[in-house]
Amino acid sequence: MCYDDSIVYNVISDVDAVITSRNISSYSEVLAMHNHGQRLIVELMQYIEKEWEAENSVFAKLKADKECMREYFVMVSQGLENSKLFVATMERTLEKVAVSAFREEMVLKTFREIRNERWLYDARFMQKHMDLYLIDLLQKKEVDKVLDYIDQPKRLYQTVLQRLIAEKVPRSDEEWRCFVVHLKQAIEKAALATLEVDSGRAQDFVGQLRNEFLHGYLQSELLASVFLIDCRDEYQDCDKEEKKEFLSACTTKLIQVIKNQKFPPKKREFAKRFGPKVVQYMKALNDPAALPRCDACCTMCKSLCIEAANHDTKLTPHDAIHQPAGIAGVHCSKSRELISTTCSQSYEQDQTFQLPNEDENVIHKFRDYAKVFNGWKDPRINEELPLREYILAKYNDDIAQKYGFKPCPEIPPNYFRDLSTIKRQLEREIQN
Repeated sequence: MCYDDSIVYNVISDVDAVITSRNISSYSEVLAMHNHGQRLIVELMQYIEKEWEAENSVFAKLKADKECMREYFVMVSQGLENSKLFVATMERTLEKVAVSAFREEMVLKTFREIRNERWLYDARFMQKHMDLYLIDLLQKKEVDKVLDYIDQPKRLYQTVLQRLIAEKVPRSDEEWRCFVVHLKQAIEKAALATLEVDSGRAQDFVGQLRNEFLHGYLQSELLASVFLIDCRDEYQDCDKEEKKEFLSACTTKLIQVIKNQKFPPKKREFAKRFGPKVVQYMKALNDPAALPRCDACCTMCKSLCIEAANHDTKLTPHDAIHQPAGIAGVHCSKSRELISTTCSQSYEQDQTFQLPNEDENVIHKFRDYAKVFNGWKDPRINEELPLREYILAKYNDDIAQKYGFKPCPEIPPNYFRDLSTIKRQLEREIQN
């Protein structure tokens, strides 16, 4: 996780929604809600800070370098020559960061591979992929898992998104070999560029390494940053050695570090745990042309927002293609029966609704949806979602049992569809 404006926006929106939905009007209660929201934001920020410091704080860095520092102390205490100390320092520096730099490069390559994929920027297209995934589960008789995913749409989206990203991750074995080749070339070029230097040889070699890592083929800021080392005073004795011997020792040892690195895991294992890093990178980059989907969902029917992640709800409110509300446990308060209409249909029919934990006399109009649910548009998109209609019709009793209500008594005839037909239609639409 990283600091993100959406963290603040989402908490404020949630607090405002509760204030509105519960008709909280007294100054003291509103102030208490705002203070609660402030505490939530601070707690989230502190959690993010704690996660960051666990890896990046001075203490964490010292702890990670403890063994390296011990080895360095031993070498100094044994009177090792400056040139050997320098080479050992270079070895440890490269060893510590090589695999991380490779992962960073793989994130960038995967991002470039997926940034123009329609399922990334087109919410309706992504909906088809999510529905296909649910169909596969239904065909495996995993109905409970499907209903859980519908109840937790954010988890469903993350699961399908990471599966799609995993398919686009380049082969880790081929990419690793390519990375090693270019790393060796960068080291050799840096040594060659230092060949004519008579004074400050160690510092010049480090500078050439940084230049090759940053401006050469790899263009790795991570590799360049760790070699931001000041060697001007500590390793002056390196100038007394034969140039070729010194540079040969540097290149040989550094290349051996790369050869000794553990080969990355197989593509399937590597790609499986790689998706979240790519998503995190995209959100941090915040490129409007290549952002994953917003993971907010309708309070009523649990349909996901169709806008991009990080969108400002004041400029572009949340919006959704609303599914039959009964599929998410929405029911008639009097009869306790699941309902078959969508939020959009209820809006058109000027129906009313109540919210849990509110006084039973508090009734809202669907025409006031955007007022009740702050940061959301009125449900005006009226599009069919064949799979969601099928699930309500086919698993009416299962859904009722899951949420503790009665089955929907009147399922529209058009909800009774053929699952194989839905699947073929989705596959055709994705292929075309």
